[in-house]
Order: sequence, then C-alpha cells, then structure tokens
Amino acid sequence: MTEKSIENILTVVDKAIGGTLESMAFSEVVPLRLATDVEVASELNVWSALDIIDPRQGTLVLVLSKQLAELITTSIYGFLEDDELSTEHYRDAINELLNIFGGQICKEIFGLDTVYNLGLPEFGQLSQRPEYESPSDDWISIDYAVDGWLLRVMLETRFAKVI
Repeated sequence: MTEKSIENILTVVDKAIGGTLESMAFSEVVPLRLATDVEVASELNVWSALDIIDPRQGTLVLVLSKQLAELITTSIYGFLEDDELSTEHYRDAINELLNIFGGQICKEIFGLDTVYNLGLPEFGQLSQRPEYESPSDDWISIDYAVDGWLLRVMLETRFAKVI
C-alpha cells in the first residue's frame, strides 16, 4: 500500500469514528497518532467484528475495554448510575456503532450511489480472538483515545486496497 492510500484510509476512518462517537455518545475522540501527550487506559478485552460483503470484501473490527463499552452504552441509552447495565446492552450498542461505522466508511469510499452489503456484527471476548490483540500485516490498525480509553479500529488491508 502506498503512503497516500494509508493517508486516505486514516482520513475516512477518522471521520467515521469521530463523527459517530461524538454525535451519538458525546465522546471526545482523539487519533493517537496525532496526539503524543494523551494518556489512555489501554486494557483491551472485547471486540466487535463486521464483514463488508459488497462491493468489496473485508472485515472491520473494533477492539476496546469492557469499561469503554459500558461508558459508550450508558451515554447512548441515557442510563443513570443506578440503572443496571448488562452484557447484552453494551454488546448491542457496540455492534450498532460498528454497523454505523461500516456504513459511513463504505459511503465515503464507494459514494452515495453505490449499494453496499454488510454482514451481521459479531461480539466477543478478546480471549476468543487473540489475533485482534496483535494484528498482523493483513490489518490496518488505528488507535484512538475515547474519553481516556483506548479504542482500536482494524480494517483488513484487502478491503483497504480499494481506496
């Protein structure tokens, strides 16, 4: 991949992640490659993955801490401190965010007139998919600080080559 291609991918992903989290969860999103003075809690233990099926195949993955998943979910649903937050709540919220990210990324890459097809998101513990913890060269991995927590976005390079 060329440096220009990677730059284009970063721009597309930054826009999708930042815009969505800022508007839906009222979260501050900072790309870590642009801010060396930002401290984040770097525990990663859950993931959500989405297959992009058409017009180009690839997978988009979010890797984050359970605490960040709960923080995002609480903000989206408007839960109060006393409200009980279940695994199903944060799984559904993170999967829905990933669907939105995937749609935004496809829209930016392929344009508004292109029909794209996304699979159903999957959610799990990082221990089930250790390859998400240390991604290989088959992935573009982008780290963000979201309200002081680490969020990793991974996009398969085979999908990213279209940009």
